[in-house]
Amino acid sequence: QDVKIAVAGSLAGFSTAAPVADIRVSAPEMSLASLFAEIPPEISPELRKLTVGGTAGFDLRVQGALDTNPAVAIRAVSLDARVQNGTFGHRDVPQGVDDFTVDFSLRGDSAHLKELSFRTGPNPFKVEMLLTGVLDSIPYLRTLTVDGELDLGNLVSLAHKMEALDPAIRVKGRQTLKLAASGPLDPAQPQRLTAKGRSELIGIEAELPELPKISLRGVSTIDNETIRQQLSVKVGQSDVSLGMLVRGYLALLMPEAAAGRRAHVGVEVRSSLLDLDELLPKTGSDAPDTTEPLLRYPDWLPLDADVTVRLDRTRLLNLDMTAFALRASVREKGANVGLGGTLYTGRFSSDLSITPRDTTDWAFGLRLGVDKVEANDFISRLNDRVPLQNRMLRSLAGTDSAVFGKFTLALDLKTHGLPSAFAENLSGPILFSITDGRIVGVEWT
Repeated sequence: QDVKIAVAGSLAGFSTAAPVADIRVSAPEMSLASLFAEIPPEISPELRKLTVGGTAGFDLRVQGALDTNPAVAIRAVSLDARVQNGTFGHRDVPQGVDDFTVDFSLRGDSAHLKELSFRTGPNPFKVEMLLTGVLDSIPYLRTLTVDGELDLGNLVSLAHKMEALDPAIRVKGRQTLKLAASGPLDPAQPQRLTAKGRSELIGIEAELPELPKISLRGVSTIDNETIRQQLSVKVGQSDVSLGMLVRGYLALLMPEAAAGRRAHVGVEVRSSLLDLDELLPKTGSDAPDTTEPLLRYPDWLPLDADVTVRLDRTRLLNLDMTAFALRASVREKGANVGLGGTLYTGRFSSDLSITPRDTTDWAFGLRLGVDKVEANDFISRLNDRVPLQNRMLRSLAGTDSAVFGKFTLALDLKTHGLPSAFAENLSGPILFSITDGRIVGVEWT
């Protein structure tokens, strides 16, 4: 068609086992649209909806012995390929790919991607790579860099136009991505590859149905040993800052290569106000429980974790808590969670232990202490929030103006098995007392 190809060179000793070639084949400028037009449309009806533009070219040279040994023959080959001003579109997609550029060269067993870049709307993307020893058993990645940016508002708008996302969902802001890697490509020891990455959330604001306005910012970094995450979120009146550090995460991704090592996660959460009543979805009290029963516990991960949570003020089920603190630790043989805080004029504390035995039997221990919490305050704030299918809870909900006094609760319970057997296997004392108590006009007395 309109593709012009030039062939020139010489071939010496072509009747021998290893002819020597010096041949060049080149096509300096080919129309991508013309090449695409030659694809039979019968292959797929989607082809008729595609548009392609831009130019491509290549320069192939063979200099050396064409030995029957592929390694020798391939080392005689050099190739330069390029694409300029490439564009790709689809009739059903309102945003295509523009400024598609490729600059690639092959010299023997070295491959150099000098540039692969494109843009879709305001979202740029660029890759560079140099790979040597392509024919070796373990090629070596000299360098790989990835640099990109996403305009989240543009992507959400695109999803709206394609009717792939609820129109009520609105997002704006940007996310950047940078990645660099180098090292041997050894499938038996992938950890030998050195990688570093960084992603940043900039000016993210989101509007979701039935939730207050969300704004967040954060930075994530990754290398061979660690993943770090710093995130600040504000949802309505609530604010949360999250710091996370993961060490030795390859033990999770590649347990065989990690040789028995365990990953470690450290998490710290802080908040001046966490209004869970504002954040949790509003569901009716008679909504059916569609949760499937748990038939098997998951495998205990090769993961150690330490979690610290400090909440200055928390609102849940219309109850206000202050100075809430939680510390959790996960180790090879189990997990422990301790928490406590102030509930009005009283205090509460709790300790939970989990010991995995097998996939159908975990042991649980719970200690809970409530010290001198005003019963009337507690009940009245729970009154409209507790699920009232339970007969005892229904009767309790009506006592918000009838039960007064400060109550103290201490329980030390143990159970085991699957959740369906918790009640049957439950044992331990529950101690309850009330001080300065009185009951006024309660029907069931």
